[in-house]
This record gives sequence, C-alpha cells and structure tokens, in this order.
Amino acid sequence: MLERWQHWLTPLFNEIPTLAVAALFFLLLALVVNRGNLRQTLARLLPRGLKVNLAVYALDILIVAGPLGYLLKQLSLFIAGHGFTIFDEASLASLPAPLLLLLTVFVGDGISYFRHRLEHSRLLWPAHVLHHSDDDMSWFTVFRFHPLNRLSTTVIDIGLLLALGIPGWAIAANLLIRHYYGMFIHAALPWTGHTARSAGCWSLPQCTAGTTCFTGAGSTAITPRCFRYSIRFSAATTCPAPAPSRWVSAT
Repeated sequence: MLERWQHWLTPLFNEIPTLAVAALFFLLLALVVNRGNLRQTLARLLPRGLKVNLAVYALDILIVAGPLGYLLKQLSLFIAGHGFTIFDEASLASLPAPLLLLLTVFVGDGISYFRHRLEHSRLLWPAHVLHHSDDDMSWFTVFRFHPLNRLSTTVIDIGLLLALGIPGWAIAANLLIRHYYGMFIHAALPWTGHTARSAGCWSLPQCTAGTTCFTGAGSTAITPRCFRYSIRFSAATTCPAPAPSRWVSAT
C-alpha cells in the first residue's frame, strides 16, 4: 500500500527541487529589488493563500497533468491527421531557429492575450476567478489555475499554434519562456516602487484610474490599457482581479 502511494506521489516529489530553486531565486531577487531590506522580503516569504496555491499545484501535478497531456497528444494527432494546419510545418521549420522561436513567442503571446480576455467572459470566468482570487500575488500565483482553466489554456494556446503548423520544439520552447516570464510578472516585486497586493483588485499601478474591476461574470469591460501584450515588461501586464470573496460569478 505504501509503495502505491509513493509511486502515485513521485511526480509531485520530483517537482520539489524545481520549486526550491525558483523560491530561492525569487527570494534573492526580492532582496536585490528591496535593496537588501530583509524584513520586508521575509514578510512576503509566506504570502496569504499559499496553502490554496500548494493544494491546487499538487492537484494539477497528480491528477490534471496526465489526462491533459493525453488530450494534447490526441489533439496534435487530430490536427495533423486531418490537415487542419494553416501553414506547412516543413516550410516553417526551414526558417532560422532564432527567428522561428521569436515568431512563435510573439504569436503565442498574442493568442494568450485574446484567450485571457475570453476567460473573463461569462462562460469561462467561474473557472478563471480562482487565479485572480489569490490574497497576495506572488510568483507562485502562476500555478494557481482551476483544472477547467488549465484545460482551456492548453487547448487554445497550444491548439492554435499546432493549427498554424508551428514545429513542436518551438511550441515547447515558447511554453517554457512564457511560463518563467509569467513568474516574473506575478512576482509582485516593487519594480516601479509599488507592490501588487490584493485589495479587492490586484492593485497594479497603471491599472488604477478609470479601471473597472471584475466582480462577476456580468462585469463591464476592462480598461483596454490593462490588457496589453505581456511581452512588454510592465507592472500592468495582469488585468485587475475580483474581490477574493467572489469565488463564484453572479448570475
């Protein structure tokens, strides 16, 4: 019985070194950005909502990742088998690797931009709200996704890149680049002298004046400048969040 549990938990245990390295990196980075203010840095070492984030992450690794990987493989075979690719993969693969990677990251970021807007619609917001309900935004918030939100993100982001005929290596590299970049834009470090802490909404400096925060699926549109290509290094790359208490959208 114990061996079965150990086998089942192995994927989670394998993630511990990666998380430890990331935690150490952002701790040292926070010390640098905070100009060596150890007290301020340690105060955010254990952010509120960490227990929920860890639980969601464990669920993702142990239960969600396997079926999602299988679905992604079947989606890839379906697109290739039915000729649903827009561009010829061989032609794209003939491009210089740096150029192809740059194009993939740019297009992939654009796809995620519109997908993110879609996730704030009445249909997908009930699942996406989990990501925006973190009490203290941190680099670990990038892992805080509902399984249905993980499904929509994977199918849309990767599915459209596959449909464009992007080679697999470029898609994988794009995912890695945007994943680690996502850690930076969620890290809530005071790049501009402000930190992004939840106060009903994630209070990002450039998204305060004239911004309508999401409090349910029926909310009004967000200020356009708060939805920008995340490839631009800005403190306002994540759209405003709902009040933490609103975990379920209004009717």
